[in-house]
Formats: sequence, C-alpha cells, structure tokens
Amino acid sequence: MGTERKRKVSLFDVVDESAKLLKSNGAMSNNNNEGSTSINRWNGKPYSQRYFEILQKRKNLPVWHQKEEFLQVLKKNQVLVLVGETGSGKTTQIPQFVLEAVELESSDKRRKMMIGCTQPRRVAAMSVSRRVAEEMDVAIGEEVGYSIRFEDCSSARTVLKYLTDGMLLREAMTDPLLERYKEGGPSGRKIVVSTNIAETSLTIDVRMYAVKELMSPIRLSSATVVYGSHAPGWHAPSDSKLVLMQIVAVFQYYLMKQMVSSRLEAQKAADEAKARFGHIDGDHLTLLNVYHAFKQNNEDPSWCYENFINHRALKAADNVRQQLVRIMARFNLRLCSTDFNNRDYYINIRKAILAGYFMQVAHLERSGHYLTVKDNQAVHLHPSNCLDQKPEWVIYNEYVLTSRNYIRTVLTIRGEWLVDIASHYYDLDNFPQCEAKRVLEKLYKKREREREENKNRK
Repeated sequence: MGTERKRKVSLFDVVDESAKLLKSNGAMSNNNNEGSTSINRWNGKPYSQRYFEILQKRKNLPVWHQKEEFLQVLKKNQVLVLVGETGSGKTTQIPQFVLEAVELESSDKRRKMMIGCTQPRRVAAMSVSRRVAEEMDVAIGEEVGYSIRFEDCSSARTVLKYLTDGMLLREAMTDPLLERYKEGGPSGRKIVVSTNIAETSLTIDVRMYAVKELMSPIRLSSATVVYGSHAPGWHAPSDSKLVLMQIVAVFQYYLMKQMVSSRLEAQKAADEAKARFGHIDGDHLTLLNVYHAFKQNNEDPSWCYENFINHRALKAADNVRQQLVRIMARFNLRLCSTDFNNRDYYINIRKAILAGYFMQVAHLERSGHYLTVKDNQAVHLHPSNCLDQKPEWVIYNEYVLTSRNYIRTVLTIRGEWLVDIASHYYDLDNFPQCEAKRVLEKLYKKREREREENKNRK
C-alpha cells in the first residue's frame, strides 16, 4: 500500500522584466488561438513541426476536453480540487492551463506569474519538466525549468517550474510567515490544485502480488457438459505433433543453456571488473576508486560500459560533489583534503564517514554474525561486499531483509574511533548488554589511562 501524496500547484509572484517580452510576443492572447499562429508566444520563435505533432496528441487527453470548463471554474474560485484518472494529463496540462489563465488575468504588467508544481521524486520533476518544455516548444531551463536538491535548472525567464516537495519547503523557509501567500499580499491569484495519486506520486513500501488459481472447483455436471460438448473419448496426438513437441523441447533446452551461459559469462566479467577497483577496507573506498578512475578516463561513457559502471550515476555523483564545493565556498568553509599519497588518506576518509554514520555500526560477535549496535539486530554481511575477511567493527549504509538479514555497502572501522568521534552517542550508561558494550568499556578505560599518562608526562 502506498502513502497517498497530493501534488500541489502553487503560484509565486516574481518581478521580472521578461514579462514585457511575453506581452510583445502575444503572451496575453487567448488560448483558443493556440496553434493557429506560427510564432511561439513564450520565446518569440517560430513553432517547430514537432510542436504541432505533440499538440494533436495533447488534444486527445481526457483533461483537454474539460479545458474550457476548468478555466471557467478557475476564474470563479480561489481553491480548486481536481480529480482525474491516472494518465489523464493532470501533471503536464493543468499547470499550462493555469499559466494561461494567470497571464490573461494579470493586472500588474510589470509582474509575471511563476507556477510551481511539486513532485515527490527528483526523477519525476526532471522528466515531467522536459516533457512540458517539449510541449511548449521551449528550452528546458528557460521558460520551463525544474528545481531539485543540488540542482536548479531555471532562470529569470522561467514561468513554469517543477520541483520536489523538499525544495518547495526550502523556498517556504525563506519566507517563514508566508507573506507572499497571505491575503493582502502581492497582487495575483494564489492557486493550489490537489490531484489524486498517480504514477509519479506513488510510493510503494511493500509490493504484494496476487496470482489467480490455475484450477477452480466447478460442478461435476458442468464438467460433464463441457467435456461432452467437444468430442467423446480420448484422442492420442499424432506422430507429427509429437515430433514437433520434441523439436521445440530440444530448441528450448539449447536456447536456455545459451542464455544461462551468456548471463553467467556477463556476471563473471562484471565481478572481474569490480575486483579491479576493490579496496580491502570496504565498499565505500571501492566506490571512491571507481570515481577516481572515472575522472582519470575523462568521464568516458564507453569506459563505463566496458567496466559495467553506470555513467549517469557517476555524473550525478560528480555534480553533487561540485555543488557541495560551491556551497562550502559560499559559506566560507575551508576545503581541506588529505594528499592522495599521504598514508592517512584512506584513514581520514573512513573517520569522516564514521562522523556521519556513527548510528549505523555493527559489531562481530563470537557466533560469527554481526550485531547492530544499540538495536541488537543479528545481521550478516551482504555477499556483494568487497571485504576479504570479517572485521570486528563495520559501518553500513543499508539494512536489507531478503532470505536473511543483511547489511550492505560496508566499511571497516576501528573501535577506538567510536570512542573518539562519537562518544556522545556511545554512552555506556544507556547501552544494552552485549559483547560490543564490553569491548567499548575496555576501550574507554584504555583512553582514560592514556589521558592520565599524558597528563603525568606534562
């Protein structure tokens, strides 16, 4: 069962001189004439042939047939709740309808309206915005844009922006009292459109599949009638049918054997490629090695393909890194990195990861399995990990429940680091009784002795 989310379409007032351009290009013209002119009213350029092809498809959407009725209701109400089936065109068409209505009714010619349509996922915000930009025959990032974490693809010309729920919340945080939305604020209609659940809003935690029974009970009399309606008695298949069945069986056998063989060969090649980047201390450093190799090979997609690496995922990771660097520079935070040739390079990285993931630590028990610290959940290392042996302490990214309880994407750490870096969390007074607690008690006593020795030396 998915948690129902409602998509909200809200209007933001934005001062922008580009409204003059919209006016000069006929942005205030009536929507009934859409498609009758060859000039795009948003950017002043001629419409492409692709635009008219998409327009014909848009007119076949169920929501398009209710367009005039929707605009009339929109003019008479401050709040409108629209309900439509999945695939009816709510996400792509309604924001465009609202935009047209606002442009028609905007009384302040110096101001233009920007519509924000929230999406629950970054991929949804990006894909829907690109589709709408294609429908409006404009460039993505110009008149139509999107805003997701670490990426804002919009400009001063943007009139329609798709953004994630978190980004909308962040915009609201810059205006805690919501001055722009309250009554008596800046001129312009404030509109919220809530739609029912759809593909982009559907969140499924557990998927359940129901399979119909292949055989169902029926009355004996019904079975007799059905049997008798065909032909009495039993008929053995002819020799030709038996031969055909044998040929098909042989063909399926060799085809399946070839498919399984190819799949195993591909899996073996992928495992060998992964081993080339493997790091003895865990998966996080293995991924870091992949990133370094990716940059050294000039972000070549063919190199990624040859090494069974997702080029798009690496590009996204690189973008996040660059944006984090810019954020740190904006807040005057010092950028410090250990030199790659320094012997503490990987140690410092492991300590840094522990500083953020100190709540996701597991300890190796005498029985051979791991026990998550504080939660006391018995878990095992996922088979996909890069470790050659079982270290005493590990950090994990994911807790996976399949045939067994697994922890995935793991990194080796030292118990002393828990005492030094996360002593505020590993307070033994509130620690459950387990083998990890006894080990930590010894480490705390060891650290206390070292402090006393250092104090006496001074």
